[in-house]
Amino acid sequence: MTQMQLTGKETLLAISILAFLVIGIIFLFRKYFKNLSEKNLCQLHDTDTKLDTLNSRVKYEEVNVLNWTRPFFLMGLAASISFTLFAFSWTTEYQHEAYGMNLEPVEDIEIDVERTQHPKPTPPIPPPPPKIEIPVEIIPEELVESFIDETIDETDAIEEPVENAEQTDGTGEVMTQRTPPPTPVYIEDEPPIIIAEQMPRFPGCENIEGTRKEKQKCAEKKLMEYIYDNLEYPKMAIDNTIQGRVTLRFVVDTDGKISNVKILRDLGGGCGAAAAQAVKSMNDMPERWTPGKQRGKPVKVLYTLPIQFRLN
Repeated sequence: MTQMQLTGKETLLAISILAFLVIGIIFLFRKYFKNLSEKNLCQLHDTDTKLDTLNSRVKYEEVNVLNWTRPFFLMGLAASISFTLFAFSWTTEYQHEAYGMNLEPVEDIEIDVERTQHPKPTPPIPPPPPKIEIPVEIIPEELVESFIDETIDETDAIEEPVENAEQTDGTGEVMTQRTPPPTPVYIEDEPPIIIAEQMPRFPGCENIEGTRKEKQKCAEKKLMEYIYDNLEYPKMAIDNTIQGRVTLRFVVDTDGKISNVKILRDLGGGCGAAAAQAVKSMNDMPERWTPGKQRGKPVKVLYTLPIQFRLN
C-alpha cells in the first residue's frame, strides 16, 4: 500500500477546493429553503384537517429542517475526514546547499594507533655491601683439644653392653634383676571418651569363658536384669498410663564407679527420675563395673542406656 504524499501547494489547493465545495452546498440549500418559503404554503395545506396539523411536528412539512439532519451530518463528516487526510499528507522537503557544494556522508575511517613504547627505567646500581672485618682470636695452646682417633677395625673386639645387672644368691646361681616397667600415670581430670577399645562392662561376666564380645553381650543382659529388678514404676505414670523410652547417659570412671548421671530423654510422670535412681544404686553393689580401656590403660567412658517403660 503506497502512502499519498502531497506538497504544501497541493495540500493548500485541495483544502481550498474542499472549502469552496462546502460553501457552495450551503448556498444551494439556503436558496432551496428560500424558494420554499416564498410559496403559498397556506393554500397547499388548506385541505388539511385540524387533527393532522396538531399531530405533525411542524406546521409545514416542506420547510422542516430536521429532515436534512442526517445528510448534513454525513457531508460534514466526509468533509472533516478529507481535511484531516489532506493535512496528514502534507510533506515538506528541505534541500540545503552550503556554498554551492553538495555534502555527502563521509564513511568512518578506522585508524589503528600504535601504542607508544616507553623505555623501561634502568634500576639504580645497588651500593656495594660494607666490608666486615672478622677479628682473629688467638687461642692459647693449653685450651686446644687434641683429636683422638677412635676408628674401629674388623679385628677389634666389641663388648656387648650389659642391660640387666646380675646378682648371685646364696647357692651361687646367677640371678637376673630386670628393670620393672614404668607405672602408668592416670590423669584424674581427663575428659571421658565415647568409644573405647574395650568398653566398660557390668559386673558378673568377667569369670566366664569366651571372647570379649561374648562377655560384653552377657554384661548387657545382666545390666538390664539389674535395672528392671531395681526400677520402681512411678505411681503418677501408672495413673496416667505413661509408656515409652527413657534415655540416660552416665560416666563409668576408671575405678568402675558411676557418676554424672544425666537424663537425655524423659517421658514425664517421674519416669526419668526413677530410671536415674536405679542407675545411681549401682554404686551400692559389692562389685564394680569393669572400666573401659584405651591402649591397655583404664579411661573414663560415656555410657548411654535406654530404658523401656511398659505397662502390663
